[in-house]
This record gives sequence, C-alpha cells and structure tokens, in this order.
Amino acid sequence: MAPEEATGLLRRVYEEIRARRGKIANIHKALSLRPQAMKEHLDLYLAIMYPRVGEPRLSRAEREAIAVVVSAANGCGYCVAHHKEAFLSIVGDRELAEALAADYRRAGLDERLKSILEFSVKLTRSPWDLGAETFKYSEL
Repeated sequence: MAPEEATGLLRRVYEEIRARRGKIANIHKALSLRPQAMKEHLDLYLAIMYPRVGEPRLSRAEREAIAVVVSAANGCGYCVAHHKEAFLSIVGDRELAEALAADYRRAGLDERLKSILEFSVKLTRSPWDLGAETFKYSEL
C-alpha cells in the first residue's frame, strides 16, 4: 500500500521509517499488507544495524559494509543497492561504496574491515567449513 493511503499501525510504521530514513524503501511497501510484520522487520533491522551504547565493536558503517558484501555473496541485487545507499549515506564516498559492492577485496579497505568481510562471506557461503573454535568469543 502506498504510504499516503496508510492508516492505523501501517501509517505509524511508515511515519517512523520516514522520520529515520526520509523515504520508504520498496521492501517496506512490499510488507505493507502485514503491518505487524513490517514493524517487526523494522525492529530487527534497527537492532542489528544501529549499535547501542556498550556495543562499540562494529560501527554503523561497518554493519552496512557487511550487509553490502553479504548481499552480493547472496546475489541479491536489491539488497546490495539498498545497503550500498545506506553505506554511502554514512561515509559519503560513492567511489568506496561502489567498490565495496563490486569487490570488497579490491576496495582498499583497512585490514580489520577486510577480515570482518572475509569472515562474513565465508559464514554466508560455507558455514560448514568453519569449525566450532571459530565461534569462541574473541575481540574483533
């Protein structure tokens, strides 16, 4: 449903999204027939993508970089575009955002972020290749 036609919970969720992002993404419009599912999707996205106080390990930009690279590994063009734009809005460097989406290994990233992205791709494409020791707590 188009945002201008929304009422009730759907209208409130659209307003929350617009206040945060300035626009309504197509994924939100696709979920508009189930406003509660849209609200839960938004809550999950916010919990994952926005670091809270006491969660300094991954910055907002790093989280979006992971989303871009994992979306590319999954072959989801929509998600690559969506997260690339979010990454761009944070870092303000279109060339870097494009390079990240095309091939993060050649994007000139620092070793920390490159390692995080390599791990994310491996976890996405072949989690069975990662042993249990991989998932023990360690500093990033």
